[in-house]
Amino acid sequence: MEEIQQTRPPDRYELLSTKLALPRPRPSLVLREPQLARLDEAIEYKLTLLSAPAGFGKTTLVSEWIATRGERQDPLPVAWLSLDAGDNDPVRFWRYVIAACQAFQAGIGKSALALLHTPRRPSLETVLTTFINELAELAHRCVLVLEDYHRACEPMVTFTNCMLLTCAFLWRRPRSFSGRLFRFHSLLRQSHASRRAQRAG
Repeated sequence: MEEIQQTRPPDRYELLSTKLALPRPRPSLVLREPQLARLDEAIEYKLTLLSAPAGFGKTTLVSEWIATRGERQDPLPVAWLSLDAGDNDPVRFWRYVIAACQAFQAGIGKSALALLHTPRRPSLETVLTTFINELAELAHRCVLVLEDYHRACEPMVTFTNCMLLTCAFLWRRPRSFSGRLFRFHSLLRQSHASRRAQRAG
């Protein structure tokens, strides 16, 4: 008799813990104080886009910033998620994001995750509303890092992320620049050029 293999829906698979692990900072040959200071500034914005070609040290810079922030300012809880092509599914994406955010506080998002696992799952907007309400109860500022976000381009992923950002603005203390997008890539290019010059020297 031919064996019948049972498969689980994509959103039932176990989460890969390595995708949620903070990368270890690597020893750097280039002084990064200007870039680290810019990232410190970026905390005052609700969204920061770190854009540069592959190999310019984006992950290295952010991991170094996380590891050394306590030397410059009060450390913040950080959640990290490394995205890949499989995370372009909205349910899978939010399962990972919610799991990552449990670094902010143990058990946060538990109700939202339970909704994602119900046989008759409610809309993602309903699930996200539950999650946002839990985040709003946090008494401290937090940082969520989405590495390789360009891999998650599915329209519903983008729409629900916009919903999260909009609500995040509502519970943040008002600032004149809170709604802006903080970009920086020129400093990364300068750092990359310095690193190449050192290697050539």
